[in-house]
Amino acid sequence: MEDEFNYQAVPYGYTHCFNTHCPKGEKCLRHLVAMHSTNQYLRCRC
Repeated sequence: MEDEFNYQAVPYGYTHCFNTHCPKGEKCLRHLVAMHSTNQYLRCRC
């Protein structure tokens, strides 16, 4: 069973990680937050 992600629970200023090639991305909270972020964050491929 998967829990729903509540983006409102993310603390203000919490760092987001948009690195899709990171080997730790599947278990990284910063990456999880980024994948569920709102449109206020620009997503880009670097």
